Formats: sequence, structure tokens, C-alpha cells
Amino acid sequence: MQRVPGTDATDGYCTLSYSWNYSGDLIKGEDDEYECIDYGKHKLIFKTKEDGSFFDHEIKEVKFEQLLQQLCKDFNIEYIWYDKMCIDQNDKVAKHTEIENMHQIYRSAAYSVAMIPEMSIPESVESVSWTSGIMNISRVVNNEKFHEREVIEKCLDDICQSQWFKRMWTLEEAIMSNHIVFVGRNAHLWNASRIFFGAGFFLSVPMEHIEDLFELFTNSTPSANVALRQAHARVTTKEHDRAYALANVFADIIEVKVNYDIPALSAISDFYSDLIENDLSVLCFGKSRHDYNSTLREYYDLPSWTGIHGCHLRSDAKLVNIDNIEKHILVDRREEDTIEGKIPNHRLQINNCNYVSVAPRQFPLAEEIMSRFISDGGLEFTHYITELSSDKPDHEDMKREMMDKTIAPGRKHPITFLSLIEECDECLVLDFSFKWNDGSSTRIYPVIRKVEQNEEEEQEPTYRSIGVLLVRCRIYYLHDHSSLSDFIEDEDIQNGSFVIV
Repeated sequence: MQRVPGTDATDGYCTLSYSWNYSGDLIKGEDDEYECIDYGKHKLIFKTKEDGSFFDHEIKEVKFEQLLQQLCKDFNIEYIWYDKMCIDQNDKVAKHTEIENMHQIYRSAAYSVAMIPEMSIPESVESVSWTSGIMNISRVVNNEKFHEREVIEKCLDDICQSQWFKRMWTLEEAIMSNHIVFVGRNAHLWNASRIFFGAGFFLSVPMEHIEDLFELFTNSTPSANVALRQAHARVTTKEHDRAYALANVFADIIEVKVNYDIPALSAISDFYSDLIENDLSVLCFGKSRHDYNSTLREYYDLPSWTGIHGCHLRSDAKLVNIDNIEKHILVDRREEDTIEGKIPNHRLQINNCNYVSVAPRQFPLAEEIMSRFISDGGLEFTHYITELSSDKPDHEDMKREMMDKTIAPGRKHPITFLSLIEECDECLVLDFSFKWNDGSSTRIYPVIRKVEQNEEEEQEPTYRSIGVLLVRCRIYYLHDHSSLSDFIEDEDIQNGSFVIV
């Protein structure tokens, strides 16, 4: 392999997506930079017979570049962008420039090659031929009768358990790539098109991570909540890259500025402030339905509006009732003096916003029964409310009607579920209406609560973001710009401004 100018790739190029620790041992130097030492222990698997099966093979130990060279030969790749060779690791300025342009590099490639050494087909699967190792995900996930279904499920689960699925930069690479071929130990999966994961397809392996994997391929650029759901559970070698990798995902709406000389917390705080000023779906989070380990909140105490104390909605959330969010949203990028010096304490200011005050009520139904009535988006519904229903059914009425399936969710009686990460007697539903991709009959609204203060304090009231309200009704009751006024009388809607910490 040799390094050549990008202009030589006149017929296009591919990009490599991998976890750095795949390529060798990471050693941290005195300047806090990491060097990857390759001891040539990578295993290259090749067939001993041209017409043999997967398992007629030999193993040769090689360096990572030799492994990559063989991969390019197998897939007939003439030009590949590989960060270790294509970025001068000793030129700090050039390195930062390339990081700022990472979204363009992956977006412009014909496809990306994702290296997943954890992915393999068990040797007990003797019926799978060598050529059928290249499988089209789009075809398989929409065909329940595909005879290699169990093999595909195993491979998908391997991807979700891999290091590749846990790293920040590979998240950016997956989202930005037009197509991806997943290369495993003895199997490959080819994502030939952005796929839709339909409700009619069921997997026998745990689904929550696989649904998150598929969500990467359903949209060219996801809304903020989709990317943050995955980003908050991922890790990175440099803490600054929690901001810079995600900034590349949203390079169309925010400027990517790389500076490793500032504190990581400052870089991360600035990123979230830039993002929410352009995409309010940052507020679309609640309580996770499954085990969700936020690696971000283990290190940083960010403001509640970033959603790090909850779990973001899995599916795309698009704001439908506000055309110009700049009129309502501003981030106060203040800093506080501490013993360790100045630290960012950014506050979200919401101005001139309609809202409804509601009292959360505990569910009369078990979570598994609830799932029959509504998609959850990966969230657990913790409460319901009656304020948006004209006849305000009591606890027993709701339980009976839901069990009998007699609820007709319409304008006068919508189904209203809360997913909250904190308990409270009263909370406020903000009139920012989000539509998500389970259908136009559902709307999502952010929920906040007032922070208690001492009576002696004469400070302005502050609030915390604590989750979302999900409203579902008959599809013909909702229009493109629907808001809370579609479900409640105008005199019950209030207007105010809020500072969210």
C-alpha cells in the first residue's frame, strides 16, 4: 500500500471504519497523544481450496496494513481512505483540519468498510457456502423465510456487541457513510441501501441494540435525539472527541471547530449548546425501557436539558409547530468559578412558550400490557395524565377501557403517556410539538419541572428537563402544525419563559 493524492481516485474511493484498538496496542505518550504499536499479531484467514467452505482455511499472523491490503484485494478496492496513512499523525494542524472534514470524507466515499473481527459464523453451520457470506441486509431483514435467518441474527448481534459499535468515531462514520460492508472473521454483511426496520420483522436475539443499529441506516442525517441516544452510551480515547465526532454528524447546521487545548468539558458544553440552538429534539428523552449505560454521565454533570440523565427517543423526532426556533431558544453560556477554576454552566433559556401544567398519575397497567397499545421508541412510560382529555377518565375508567380496548383515541380522548426520569407532583408540558416516524398520529412534547428553592432566596425560578409527553390520537385529528391547542381549550393554555439548568 502506498499513499497517493486524493485526486488520483478519479473513479471514487472507499473508507475504512474500525476501532483503533483493532490495529494494535494504544500507548499514551507524555504529550497525551496516543501511539498505536502493531506487533504483527493480526490473524489473516484465507481459504485452502478455491471451492471449499468457510472452514477450509489457514491462519497467518500479519500486521494491520497487510490485513487491510488483503481486504482491498478481496473486495476489488483500488483506493481506500485509512486515517493512519491518510492523515499525517505528526502534523497537528493537518490532523485537526482532517478531523473537521471527516464528515465530507465519509459522505463522499462510495461505501465504507467496517471491520468487525467479533463477527463470525459458527462452524456448526455447514450449509453456508463461501459465496453466500456476502449477504444483503436489506433483503434479509424484510424476508422472514430467508433460510439463513439465524446466521444473520448471529452476525447482527455480533456487530452490536463489538468494539466498533461502542466507539464515538465509528458512530459518526456509520451515519455519514452512504453504504457499509461489515467484514467479519468469516462472514460479511452488505448494507446496500438505507433500510426500514418494520414492525413485522422479529428477531430471536435481543432487539434493543439491533434496532439502534438499524436506526443508523434509516436516515441520511438523523435528528439530534437519535444520534445522542447512541452517543451517550459510547466511549472514546480522547474526551474531546465526544464533541468533535458528533459535531461532524451535524456539520450542516453547526460549525466543526477542533481545539484539543481547551478543557474537554468546555468543548462538550459548547457542542450541546450549538446543537440545541439548531435542533430542539435534544429535549426528546425519557426513562429507558432497557438497561442503558450512559458513559457520558459517568464523567460529566451536564445540564438536565442535554438528556444525559435519561435516554433519548430512538426514532427521528421532527419539530412541526415552530418555524423559527431562534425566537424561542437561547443558551446562556455562563461559567462558574470553582476551586478547580472556571467551568461551564450553560443554561437553556426558553422564551414566549405556550405550556400546560399537568399532574402525573401512576399507571394502572403493567408495562408489558402498555406495549400493546403504543410504540415506545425505546422509552419506558412511567405515568399518564388526564388534563388533555375532555371527559377526564379516572384511574379505574382508564384501566377498564384500555383492557377492553374501548378507548377511541381522538381529539376529545387522546392517549397520553409520560416518560419521566424524576418523580414530581406537578410538571409543565411545553408546546414544542415533535412528530416521529411511527406515524403522524403521534406527537411528542418536552416536559420540565420547577426546581425547589429556599424561601429566602430571591433568584429567578429555574427548571429541569425531566422527560417527554407522548400524545396519540386518530390520524385525521392531527395536521402538520398540530400543537397542544388541538387537545385542550385555549383558556387552559398558559404562556411563559423558563430557564432550564
